[in-house]
Amino acid sequence: MGFGAFFVVRKSQLQNGGCSNDASLADQAQTGATIGFAAGGAALVSALVVFLSVPGPKNQVGWVVAPVPLSGGAGATLRASF
Repeated sequence: MGFGAFFVVRKSQLQNGGCSNDASLADQAQTGATIGFAAGGAALVSALVVFLSVPGPKNQVGWVVAPVPLSGGAGATLRASF
């Protein structure tokens, strides 16, 4: 969308200049602005769709018992999540 804004400003500058060659440059700037805003809008919509369609983190509830090696033997850890 930044490119689109750049070309809108550029078109405005070319139209205010008043030279005869500026008409074709202003048309090119208008085309660049249209393409820039369309591409930026499409990228924004795509990012929004991906952001909203990705599932969030799953809440896993339960108990976990895991062995732990110790210097004098072995032990166990108990972890709960909820």
